[in-house]
Amino acid sequence: MKNYILIKNNFIETEFKPHIHESFSIGKITYGECKVTINKNKKLVKNNEIRIINPLETHYVENNTEWSYINLFIEKDYVYNIVSSLLNKEHKLSIKFSNQIKDLTISNLFNQLSEYFYYRSDSITIEENITQIVAILTKKYSSLKITETSKINCNYHIKILVDYIYAYYLFDIKLQDLENITGISKYHIIRIFKQYFSLTPYQFIVKLRIEHALKLMKKGYPLSIVAVESGFFDQSHFIKEFKKVYGISPFEFIKISF
Repeated sequence: MKNYILIKNNFIETEFKPHIHESFSIGKITYGECKVTINKNKKLVKNNEIRIINPLETHYVENNTEWSYINLFIEKDYVYNIVSSLLNKEHKLSIKFSNQIKDLTISNLFNQLSEYFYYRSDSITIEENITQIVAILTKKYSSLKITETSKINCNYHIKILVDYIYAYYLFDIKLQDLENITGISKYHIIRIFKQYFSLTPYQFIVKLRIEHALKLMKKGYPLSIVAVESGFFDQSHFIKEFKKVYGISPFEFIKISF
């Protein structure tokens, strides 16, 4: 099984019998509301709220109305690795998150995840979001006390990261690749990148890909070729990312710029 699986579903008059998972199940309600019982505690999770089922928690759903959700299953060891990076030491004890929360940042990260899976984006985008979701849950919605560390030599590691990204930004860079070349955790890679550039590693990569695409557009290449040659999944993926940067489509940009 993968370290994580994302599913989207719509339901009408739902009944899930009592069951358990060995993984973490984190879901955002995107329409309606969900009546769920977790370890005999009944909860009504409303639109835009987050429902969390920890490993081995017995739960079931009985709903007689229409509702939908985005649900993320994350393997325990994957979560524990992220928690270990937050604690700066190996964490093997079980961790439990609150079963029901309302958090705007996590909600937005779920929206991005859904978009990334739809466009089959690079794995680094998905890993970044999952890492940030688990970090927020650990800091705000668990009993663990997290203290940020400043022991990392940020200047040294940023140079290594930037040099590597400049060399390989047209390829599918993974967070694991960045962890391997620096020896620091995925969480801290995201953190120091945000400190230096106010961007995640993937956002930095997209900026470089857009710049590469502009050079090809200036030479008159078709957008379908520009997209693939610049590291995007397809033309629609490229157009969406381009609009985020310039506020207009590549077609409109060509008309007013070249």
